[in-house]
Amino acid sequence: MNALQLSLPLIPENAILLSDKLAFSSMNGFIQFFNATGIIYRCLENDKESLRFALGMFSELKLAKTKDLSNNFGISVSTIYRYKDRFNKGFNSAIHDCSKPRYTKLNNEKIKDAQKYLDNGFSIRFAAKNLNISEGTIRYAIKMKRINHSEPTTISTKHLKPPSQRSKEDIQGDNGIGVKRHTERALARMGRLKEAKPFFSAVDGLSRVGVLLSLPILLSQGLIEVGEKVFGSLNPGFFGLRSVLICISFMSLLRIKNVEQLKEHSPGDLGLLLGLDRFPEAKTLRRKIDEIRKKGKAKEFSKLLSKRWSEDSPEALGYLYIDGHVRAYNGKKKLPKTHIARRRLCMPATTDFWINDSNSEPVFMITTEANDGMLTVIENEIIPEIRRLVKTDRRVTLVFDREGWSPNSFKSWDKNSHVDILTYRKGNYDKWPLENFIEVEKMICGNRVKYSLGQRSIQLSNGFWVREIRRLCESGHQTSIITTLQKQCYVELAYRMFFRWSQEIYFKYMRQEYNIDHLYTYKTISADPNRLVPNPHKKAVRKESNRIKSQIDKYMKEYGELTLQQNEKSKSKSNVESKVNSKDKSKYGRKIKGKNSSKSKGNVDSKTENKSKKSKKSDEPDIIEIEKKIKELQTKHNQLKEKIKGQPEKIKIGDIMNNEEIVMLETERKITIDTIKMLCYRAETELFNLIYPFFSRQEDEGRAFIKSLFYLSGDLIPDEERGRILIRYHTLANRRSNIALKEVCRLMNDEKIKYPGTDKLLIYESQKDELTN
Repeated sequence: MNALQLSLPLIPENAILLSDKLAFSSMNGFIQFFNATGIIYRCLENDKESLRFALGMFSELKLAKTKDLSNNFGISVSTIYRYKDRFNKGFNSAIHDCSKPRYTKLNNEKIKDAQKYLDNGFSIRFAAKNLNISEGTIRYAIKMKRINHSEPTTISTKHLKPPSQRSKEDIQGDNGIGVKRHTERALARMGRLKEAKPFFSAVDGLSRVGVLLSLPILLSQGLIEVGEKVFGSLNPGFFGLRSVLICISFMSLLRIKNVEQLKEHSPGDLGLLLGLDRFPEAKTLRRKIDEIRKKGKAKEFSKLLSKRWSEDSPEALGYLYIDGHVRAYNGKKKLPKTHIARRRLCMPATTDFWINDSNSEPVFMITTEANDGMLTVIENEIIPEIRRLVKTDRRVTLVFDREGWSPNSFKSWDKNSHVDILTYRKGNYDKWPLENFIEVEKMICGNRVKYSLGQRSIQLSNGFWVREIRRLCESGHQTSIITTLQKQCYVELAYRMFFRWSQEIYFKYMRQEYNIDHLYTYKTISADPNRLVPNPHKKAVRKESNRIKSQIDKYMKEYGELTLQQNEKSKSKSNVESKVNSKDKSKYGRKIKGKNSSKSKGNVDSKTENKSKKSKKSDEPDIIEIEKKIKELQTKHNQLKEKIKGQPEKIKIGDIMNNEEIVMLETERKITIDTIKMLCYRAETELFNLIYPFFSRQEDEGRAFIKSLFYLSGDLIPDEERGRILIRYHTLANRRSNIALKEVCRLMNDEKIKYPGTDKLLIYESQKDELTN
């Protein structure tokens, strides 16, 4: 207040300070907003729409904090954010809604609609807003008994079964822990029950009931609809297809990473989430998954879901990220080996190629038969699948690392498949001068990025022209990016290329949280015996040829050293003789014939001759022997080279494995469960996006909060009279989390989802708190 008052004393004494830039006061039926210059906005106290406009405007202009606006005007933070969004859109939708007349008379059609809303558990205010009538109109109709409505009867907590009572009842089951529905199980054993229907009982303090918040999104993603369309139904039994699909989804979201871990959790409490007496046992769930496997429709299930996701968000398919993930195998069967980077080992494994959209959400996955390379998989599997998901006349951009480098493929994809590429340049390249780079800054996808970039067109080895973008790092390193996109902004292309790292983060998250490295079975199936593999015979011959070549190099080195030594000795001998002759000449001035001179000369000559004879005797046999060995090895090496030329690079695997079985890991189970995990990740991401306004560090805290929501306990209260299931959640650790939970509950209630297999509406409710109301 003082900061504004000292600048210009034009603010009333009763004004309330919102920030050091803004204050407001209510007087004479008006709400007035002030800054240091005076009144900047004014509206009537009962003009709600003008007040909403003002709050959205001041929040967008950052004249006051959203929290201060919320506290002073009694409006939730999330509502302020909605006003802010409407302000950015021009507030047209809100003004348009206000201009519509509110009908005060009810006709028969509106009475039926209002009755339907109230029967489904919605409030009078909600019904009035959706029917564009006043609350008083509905209340008057209720008073005149034209609409039947009674206040909801709250179930007393004494009628809810507490955890101790449930545990006692579970352990007293005669046919197993938690088994209570004996009649239906008897009918299932006789084959007269197709699937047990969900039936919910009123319970108190049910752990992990928060996972039911994900159910509306799981259903909207197509879990049950597509599953029943593809698989039909399972054999008659207590657990049917619907309960098995929900069971696997809840296990994934609750981080129960494999079937064996079900033994560590209470089957009775988990069964209440399914509307059954207990969760299926590990062996029962394995049997049901195996029954789904026998239908052989896992790929169809995955393709239909991918098609559904692509149609829901076609704009996200503009950039598709491709990367491989290796799953190690430690069984006894003989499988193809590949290199596992994170283990730094080459061992038996299977390779999956994941395709994520521009938001780093998974779209589909390809499982290779024998660890095929990225280029082969892109050409034969990925591009045909993309063309099935995307319209044929629309171009898409594939983003991958250097493993997919192939100039010939780039040219072919650009011309024939309407596919652009964005990848790192492979190989060595010269650095560009520093004056070729400029500092650029841009807002992309809500993130402000700043790079030092340069660009130009280059011609690849096959004559194909592409665009090269380079980033200059602070260390002086230059990162080269190659793309066939010519019109897009090079800052955005650099951002999209570096965003490829999000797929590595996705793999790490899925390994840690969803356990995608887990082998669901060690069972194998027959593989294609005509599959081409590298020729092992040619590999062995090439290895022997390389060994002989190394021996030739070794002997050539020894031969050169001996020859060099011999030459040096001959030079030293000639130098010694020349020195002796020069000394004799200098001493006597002429050649003296006599006994002494002849003796001295004879002694010197005899010594040098003896030394040379000894060295020749020791060196000559070694050189001759080495020459023979070199000639023999060269002959063998030439023979092996001719043998290598006569053998094919690849042969059929059936020609190698004589009597051994050619197998690969069974993929039906794996594809089905991995697809469900992809669906669960997408559902978790959608919840993650809903809580964006409530966390200042959403990237760090968002998924941890969603995970805590799934583990949240609460009360499960079925209401048979009103045909609904009320899920009342217990409180979280702080006010911010409770506000976020309340908003998530409101959004899930707007979906109006009925629990699968029932006609009961799911109603989510958070703990009532004065701070969150």
